Amino acid sequence: MKFALIAAIAAVALSAPAAQAATAIYTVKGTADGSLNGVGFSGAGFTFTLHGDTDNITYPGSVQQLDPLDSASVVIDGFSAVTLGIPTSLSRISDGTLTTLKGVINGNLRNLLIWTTATPVDFAHSFGPVGSGLVEVIGNTFATSGGDLKFNLVTSFDGERPITFSAVVRGDMGVPEPATWGMMVAGFGGMGALLRRRRMAVARI
Repeated sequence: MKFALIAAIAAVALSAPAAQAATAIYTVKGTADGSLNGVGFSGAGFTFTLHGDTDNITYPGSVQQLDPLDSASVVIDGFSAVTLGIPTSLSRISDGTLTTLKGVINGNLRNLLIWTTATPVDFAHSFGPVGSGLVEVIGNTFATSGGDLKFNLVTSFDGERPITFSAVVRGDMGVPEPATWGMMVAGFGGMGALLRRRRMAVARI
């Protein structure tokens, strides 16, 4: 009976599945000219941090898109971090190397950044940082928590201001979720308790 119970606890501990979380963090880094809340910047570094859920990835035609992103924030050198106050999305088109960061302005989908990567990327998996070649900065104005953000219009410059793109997809490497860790710890703890009781019972004989 005890051996059966030990085996059952071990099965729970060892077979608890590593839940595949779908949350992801994408990071886009580069430099640009523009303004934030009316204050201009030139050649300033920026870092977009984009949170998404890979359950929202779809494949219309040859496009891979993550729409919507859960949140999009950006830090520009010399400014505090701000959050974009509009629905945003990522799209990967062509052969997997051309990516766009988009946002909805007055009901219309607009590009904020377009860039290519040296190798194809897949939003559903961790990658990078991957460097870019061709970059296109779109002159649209995006509402943020710190005022309007606008990158000055620059089209098709190559290698002058490269962008790096990376992603960390939680669960992509099979890392157990906290709940799974809890099940495993409880299972191993139960095994240890039963084994200690068995040793004590043997010692009394």
